[in-house]
Order: sequence, then structure tokens, then C-alpha cells
Amino acid sequence: AAIERKISSAAVKTLFAGDSDIEGWDTDEFPDSVNEGVGGWTCKQVRIRINKHLKKFQPEWVVLVCGENDLAYGESVDRTFQGFMNVVTKIVKKGARVVYMGTKPEPAMKRLHSKYEKYDAKIRAKAIEMAAAVDTPPPLVMVDVYPVFDVIEQDDPGALYQDDELHLSEYGYALWTKWAKTALADDFGSCIRWEENSCAEESNREGLPTPTPTTSPGPTPTPEPPSVVIGDASVNVCPTG
Repeated sequence: AAIERKISSAAVKTLFAGDSDIEGWDTDEFPDSVNEGVGGWTCKQVRIRINKHLKKFQPEWVVLVCGENDLAYGESVDRTFQGFMNVVTKIVKKGARVVYMGTKPEPAMKRLHSKYEKYDAKIRAKAIEMAAAVDTPPPLVMVDVYPVFDVIEQDDPGALYQDDELHLSEYGYALWTKWAKTALADDFGSCIRWEENSCAEESNREGLPTPTPTTSPGPTPTPEPPSVVIGDASVNVCPTG
């Protein structure tokens, strides 16, 4: 079942939607947020439920994670991307903006890494295209996870993931939390893509402030094996989560 904070629907600013990466994320650090992640969900399943969540919570932002399960189940990159965009379109039509947390190079899913990179490349390009078509802040913002996680994994194997080499460790989630907070704080800025907590790509609109990373509430945690397994293993029975 989805992890949902006890919060009035009228008070929600940020909706977290997607698969087990969302479900297992302790999003209590995000004020006025609600977590509707479900382990094993594909973009298609998110699309089916997203209108209900948008109507109920009327968020300003949706932090979205989906696509890895689609690819793991054998869906093509193109069809997975189309499914992702079906979700994004519904969100944007309701007046909310999207922060997409990119794919991650899990050691357990090396066979899918090339597809992950192609999938993210399509989303990067689409985010730029969507930003160029509006005079408002970019409707689709990407936190580019893969390239940063790839370097960390090479330098410190296993630090980012639980023992299953698939789901995020406490350290992995600590990085996600820091990066997502920075992206969400850029309410009126022009950043399209964030990488390692810095803006890597901006829209060409004039008169907007240059985004700057938010100050982290504390030092980045030292990688260590998680003392508590995040999430219910009985839920995450899918290929990726």
C-alpha cells in the first residue's frame, strides 16, 4: 500500500508518485507533501491513478519516478518514454510542475543500463523542448541521477544501494532528498536539468533569476550499510521496484 502522510489535501504542495523508489523514500522532510508511491508500478499504472491524486491534492509539484519497471518487464525505450509522457501531460494540464528523478545504475540490473541511458536521454531532450515552448518556468525538470550515481558506485561500490543491489540505501536516499529539495526550491527559476545539486541546463527565458543550490541542512552522510531495510520486501517483488 502507498505510504501516505496524515495531511489535509488542501495543504499539499508536493505529491510524490511512482514506484518503490518513491514508496521507500522517507519524504517527511518535504513540507506539505504526500507520498503515493507503490512498489512495482509502471508508468502505465501511475497514469491510471494520477488524475485521482491530482484532483484530491492539487499539488504545485509532482516528484515522479517511473520507467525502470516498464523496461524490466520488456517494454521498449520508446514505449516507456511515451508512457512517461502520458503521465507528465496529465500533470502539466492540471497546472502542476514535474520533477523527474532519473534512472539509477543499479548493480543488479546491468543488462538494462543502456536502456536507462537512452530513456533518460529522451526525457532530457523533451524537458528542453517543453521549456522552450512556454514563457513560464520549465514544466518538466530533471534531476539527472545516473551520471552522478555511476561515479559514486565506481568509487565506493554498494554505498548507494541496499543488499539487493537494487533499492536505494539510506545514503542513496539522502542524496535524492538533497537534490530534490534544491529542484523544488527553484519555484520561479529557469533550471531544466540538475546534476549533483547544481543547475546543468537552463532555459533561455530572460528576466528570471539564476538558480542556486539550496544549502544542505548538514554534511552529506558517510556511506555505510543501512541498519534498517527501507520498505516492505513483500511489496517489492517486481524486477526493479
